[in-house]
Amino acid sequence: MRFNQYVLMLKVAEKEEYKAAQLLQQQRDNFLSQQQQVESIEQYYEQYKSELSESTNANLHLLESRRNYLHQLDYLLKSQSENLEIIRQQLEKSKTFWLEKHRRKQKIQEAASNAERLHRTQLEKKQQQSIDDSYSQRNPARSPLQ
Repeated sequence: MRFNQYVLMLKVAEKEEYKAAQLLQQQRDNFLSQQQQVESIEQYYEQYKSELSESTNANLHLLESRRNYLHQLDYLLKSQSENLEIIRQQLEKSKTFWLEKHRRKQKIQEAASNAERLHRTQLEKKQQQSIDDSYSQRNPARSPLQ
């Protein structure tokens, strides 16, 4: 392949890697946000559970209402934790996707560098051949016995 083709391929690969990096960052931000939300719910749940176990002078209806609320919090916590796991899996997929794009770009960069070196070597050989031809035309070859 010619060096110019590698340059074009490299530009495309860089754009793809950039988009993959943006997606990865969005997924990471989303994961961290959801993780903080789960942690907040866990703290609130534990605090509310502790307060419920300490309340001794509440009537039966109030205790039942609080216990129901605690169950709702528990359900919310489980639901959010499951959602967090899904987001974590998406984050891992985004990491893998970015890594693939990054490696592809690196391989293309390496191939482009090799193509550029080969191109330079060929140019240098042509230039040297041109110099040699020019020299031999000015100075005809002498016989090795002379």
